[in-house]
Amino acid sequence: MTGMPIGLSLWMRRGRLTGAIGASRWWSASFLAGIQGEVVVTPISSGKVVEDVSQQYGGRVEWTKVGSTVVSWRMIELGAKLGGEENGGIFYAPHLPVRDGTMAALLIAEIMAKTRRSLSQLLGELPKYYTVKSKIHCPNDLRDTLMREVESTVEASRLETLDGVKAWFEDGSWILIRPSGTEPIIRFFAEASTMKGAKALIDEYKGRVTKAVKRLGGS
Repeated sequence: MTGMPIGLSLWMRRGRLTGAIGASRWWSASFLAGIQGEVVVTPISSGKVVEDVSQQYGGRVEWTKVGSTVVSWRMIELGAKLGGEENGGIFYAPHLPVRDGTMAALLIAEIMAKTRRSLSQLLGELPKYYTVKSKIHCPNDLRDTLMREVESTVEASRLETLDGVKAWFEDGSWILIRPSGTEPIIRFFAEASTMKGAKALIDEYKGRVTKAVKRLGGS
């Protein structure tokens, strides 16, 4: 791998790689390939690629509420070796069941050295999805009523209500609508096989929820 540069930056306060979400996903896939049948612990905001890779290697996904500490505690409860967040954080329990960007960078570099392949080549092996995020203001006193309405009106092939409402559709796309745990806002996460599809989901459901907030008395 001589002459093949790699640049990975760390956000030390948050304990994760920055600008390397794809790299984190790929390393997770590599880990599962080596130890098949593993449980992967990840928040409900994570994407479909986690399920794709887990199923490929005979594993399963344990969804949690959003929050790094939630992931850590669930890993400990299950004895899981691998966890992750949609923002690129890797939780590697043989080291520590928490985000550690330095360890993640070293693990990625190690596998690149062993395979003698560039990061872009390795990332090309993963299914490709596009993610779009957005948010709107919503008074805290309206959140529960709003989320009940969202859950009762969304039509989807699969519905998860672990943390907000995550609607999965027949084509594999999904949208997550969840109240922030720290601010008076509703967050939207959408994923699809094309950027156009992800943006369309955001536009549709952000519009619906905005109208519902106004109807319930919000601004």
